[in-house]
Amino acid sequence: MSITKIDLHMHSKVSDGTDTIEELLENVKKAGMGIFSLTDHDAAKGCVTMLSLLKEGDPVFIPGVEFSCKDEKGKYHILGFGYEPGTDGIEKVVAKGHAFRMKKVLGRIDFLKEKFGFVFTKEEIDELLAMDNPGKPHIGNLMVKHGYAETRRQAIQEFIDQLHFKAE
Repeated sequence: MSITKIDLHMHSKVSDGTDTIEELLENVKKAGMGIFSLTDHDAAKGCVTMLSLLKEGDPVFIPGVEFSCKDEKGKYHILGFGYEPGTDGIEKVVAKGHAFRMKKVLGRIDFLKEKFGFVFTKEEIDELLAMDNPGKPHIGNLMVKHGYAETRRQAIQEFIDQLHFKAE
């Protein structure tokens, strides 16, 4: 029996990853993976693009998505696999997650201004909101740029994570 390299939890720049969809596919091939999945936060867009790039002989691709949720016991990340990207059902679900994510971004920016006096330009906020799925890492990068934190990790742990959202 041969063993295949598998990674079923990857993110692209569509959410909080560092690679474009094209770069991710190249990295998967270089790593010799046989099966992989793209599980961007609250987004199916990257999977649509990935499916359009795949050619015969490429690793097996399983469309995926990651949703964040929470209840009184804690915060959870739920991974979903094997859906058909671009269909109405998945698009409605990711749109709801995306809308909540955008609300959280604006809430975090307001919180950082009110609690710590951290200010970002209108252009920076507009750029953030124009992203597919902005989140804590992107806000953390802005904080580092302005000198409010030394690293993105510090920005998230010491400042951004002080605000807790309730699921709606």
